[in-house]
Amino acid sequence: MSFRQSKPVVCALFAAVALSGAAFSQGVHNNQYLQFTQAHGMTFSTIGDVGNPSYNFRGPFNINYSIGAVDYEYRIATTETTASQYAQFVDVYRHFVPADERQTLAGRSLDYLGMSGGVPTYALDPGWENRPAFASFRYFARMANWLHHGAPDLANATHETFTTGAYNDTVIGPRASGAQVWIPSWDEWVKAAYWDPNRNGQGEGGYWLYPDASDTPLTPGDPGLGGETNAGSGAEWPADHFQPWDVGSYPDVQTPWGLLDASGGGREWTDSQAFAPLDGRYVMSSGRRPTPLTPGDPLFVDDIEFFFFDRDINSFYVTVRFAAAIPSPGALGLGAIAALVSLRRSR
Repeated sequence: MSFRQSKPVVCALFAAVALSGAAFSQGVHNNQYLQFTQAHGMTFSTIGDVGNPSYNFRGPFNINYSIGAVDYEYRIATTETTASQYAQFVDVYRHFVPADERQTLAGRSLDYLGMSGGVPTYALDPGWENRPAFASFRYFARMANWLHHGAPDLANATHETFTTGAYNDTVIGPRASGAQVWIPSWDEWVKAAYWDPNRNGQGEGGYWLYPDASDTPLTPGDPGLGGETNAGSGAEWPADHFQPWDVGSYPDVQTPWGLLDASGGGREWTDSQAFAPLDGRYVMSSGRRPTPLTPGDPLFVDDIEFFFFDRDINSFYVTVRFAAAIPSPGALGLGAIAALVSLRRSR
């Protein structure tokens, strides 16, 4: 991948997407549960309607899938993690990263610049600050651990800050009980993208086929020209840089829970492990392909029944939107940016 002129990463505040609670309320389907909070420079939507049913379908290899049912409240980031947010994590973790992982830590979002003063250094290209971060599951799991521990600065971080918490780094296995920030499961991701508590009328929930509270494929293209996703024909990334647009470029295209870029952006990690013959981890979100790759391939790859999987937890062509626990009532009061917003969406 080609990068433009870059500059070293330095400690800086998270560059939060400049979207207010009012902006998020635009276009959101009538959802009496809608509530947003903010933590670590990220905006989270609280996913309620506990005990929703699953969505059932027959998938590859004639496997029956039941997805989307979640019997607890949780939060999930309204946008994918940005490159600047990932860089903030790297700026601390670079002091602890194993020697044989110095280059892979950069993923596709940063440049590895070599060693300086015995510590690896990295660079973030100007203009990439609010684009999705692309890194391996391993490093996003370590970032989740860091966030779980409160995102401490270098003076307050230890090796265990990155290897314990939400995930046990020795195996990158199942999520630990009591995790405060984590990579969402397939069920959590699907519920936040497709489940609508009022799909069939007030209080009558159901699943939409596409992640914009509709059963109609999203229109690719520039948001200023009526486009709804930056994936697929009509919204190709620049020829010299295979890169996405800034997160939140389509503020009026939202899931019933106010998530942005559930179509387009990048494929997103979940921490749900696929089973044989698939193996790996389920990866969600994409968009519209210009044409099917081979006869029979789907044209639209952001509908509820489509998913990817990645066998290699070190793959760095995938991004993430973090999930988080519900904060205590006191913390919620300090972090709330919008509460119980209920607006009728018009299409």
